[in-house]
Amino acid sequence: MGQERTVDDVKDNCTPVVMNSDLRNGTTFLNGTPVSSNPNGVASPCGLIAKSVFTDTFTLSLNGTNIAID
Repeated sequence: MGQERTVDDVKDNCTPVVMNSDLRNGTTFLNGTPVSSNPNGVASPCGLIAKSVFTDTFTLSLNGTNIAID
């Protein structure tokens, strides 16, 4: 809701990913570029959703011809 939260505010609802250091390597990415983050800062998003990786695949075709998605 746009309010800044502390680790104490979110730890009960966000375990096991509460702080940035709980992520894979504490690094977040913006448009594919690594961005340093405070390892003791609140992970956003927090919780297990922060460790989720999408593995969906899509196929685009037009008139039966597949179109490459890059």
